[in-house]
Amino acid sequence: LYDPSTGTWTNTSSMSTARRYHTASELTNGKVLVAGGWSGSSLNSAELYQP
Repeated sequence: LYDPSTGTWTNTSSMSTARRYHTASELTNGKVLVAGGWSGSSLNSAELYQP
């Protein structure tokens, strides 16, 4: 997790599926909706991530 105010990265918990080429949207409750992407094949799933 990157904090632009301090310029630092912090380790957080892992998502259940590793993804690349996904889309991520921050929700008003602070969670992140991560959808689609690639993990050896196309992913058609989504998960809520709480950093």
